[in-house]
Amino acid sequence: MKRKDIPIVKSKRSLPKGDGWTGQDISEAVEEMLITEAVGEALQTARKTRKLTGTELGKRLGVGRSRISQLEHKESEYDLSTLYRVFDALGYDLELRIVPRGKGKAIKVVR
Repeated sequence: MKRKDIPIVKSKRSLPKGDGWTGQDISEAVEEMLITEAVGEALQTARKTRKLTGTELGKRLGVGRSRISQLEHKESEYDLSTLYRVFDALGYDLELRIVPRGKGKAIKVVR
């Protein structure tokens, strides 16, 4: 199975089983899950640091409290532009690092 065929894992409950999945496929799915979990935790920590409720942050972004909760608890997919908007509303910069395999310098993108 090619990497592009691996679905985004939203929670531990959706971890793939059987059906031709290799150990690497499952490993990549777990890695995706852990990244999603870390982003949700970072969002919740940032919101609480700013002493905002989910409702208050939602109002800043023009969404409901439930959408904020979904992002924090890994119950929803999101893209980078969503993360930039959310962290910007919280007064944080979101940095993306592109790190080469082997030798070379990382590229840091700040927005």
